Amino acid sequence: MNNTAISIFANTITEQKNKQTESSLWGDSIFEDIDTLKNDYSGKAGELLAVRLCEAYNIDHDYDEDIVNQDDGTYDITIKEKLVEVKTARVGSDGATWQHESLRDHGCDYFWFTDVVPDGYYLTIFPAGFNFKQKHPVFGRTPHLRKETGGTYKFDFGPASLKKGQSAGWTLLVDANTTDKEIKNFINQRIP
Repeated sequence: MNNTAISIFANTITEQKNKQTESSLWGDSIFEDIDTLKNDYSGKAGELLAVRLCEAYNIDHDYDEDIVNQDDGTYDITIKEKLVEVKTARVGSDGATWQHESLRDHGCDYFWFTDVVPDGYYLTIFPAGFNFKQKHPVFGRTPHLRKETGGTYKFDFGPASLKKGQSAGWTLLVDANTTDKEIKNFINQRIP
């Protein structure tokens, strides 16, 4: 084994990683580590956010992180005995899109989207009972059936979707200025 060749490549990888970090919109962000997480781990972070917010605000919930698909539905957590599917997306490299993968048109009562930006996140909670084949009445977007997935959809959001959600009271921007009371009230109002 040639140690020089190994060192050259290891240093080259580090150099490219540093360039990537410098050009990333996540650099020096409080949430910069989310950009290094693979999908399963960022999804788990979103689930645990829901759990920990419920714990912090004394909202009735039940969570078993090892169970994702259960006989009574497809969901991640129950909140106030409602089945809630949690989806987490970081803003894309374009700085303006969030992709929510693997939604089903059945099996839960609510969707909880956590859309992460460098200085906060948009929390969107909405009822699952809508027609996936039509534009959503609030967000103005149509989920897309994923080919060869057995009935799973992709639901992309952009700034316009989030603004529509905020106007309807279905989306809350959580940042350094958002109070605990606002977050607790939002969750309690969205999941009665």
